[in-house]
Amino acid sequence: ARRLNGPPAGAGEIDGYEVVCKGGNLLLNVAPSPEGRFDTPPVRTLRSIGDWMAVNGEAIHGTRPIPPYSEGGGEKPVYFTQKNGTVYAIYLAEDGRPHSDLRVMLRAGLRPKKGAEVRMLGYEKEITWEERGDSVVLYLPPVHQRPCDSAWVFHFPTPS
Repeated sequence: ARRLNGPPAGAGEIDGYEVVCKGGNLLLNVAPSPEGRFDTPPVRTLRSIGDWMAVNGEAIHGTRPIPPYSEGGGEKPVYFTQKNGTVYAIYLAEDGRPHSDLRVMLRAGLRPKKGAEVRMLGYEKEITWEERGDSVVLYLPPVHQRPCDSAWVFHFPTPS
């Protein structure tokens, strides 16, 4: 499997995850130069988005908002969407340190039910997780087995 770079450099400026988790749409505009050519940085950004979407688009396309929409903010935000009885938790690693992350903490009221199966898009095995007080801890697979470098999508059945 080919490794992806995750969200493109500058994706935080775009913040498309927050737009989508609140039910919005993201419009990107990339215009050619006067000579009709596209500059390399925007093309690289679009390719990176396309590569990430090839693995994780299920968490974006056709989804609906689900409260609390997001949690964490700051360095390690998690954004939530839902579709067809599934919750998607989009986790963004700390800028510049995606390989240091070993686990993800979900502190909001949105969490898997006890005994539910949690999976990561682009990863074949079930994700190990546990409840810890008011939080849920999701354990990331080894770095070399992660489908993307810095943004991962976990999914589990919508709690009733």
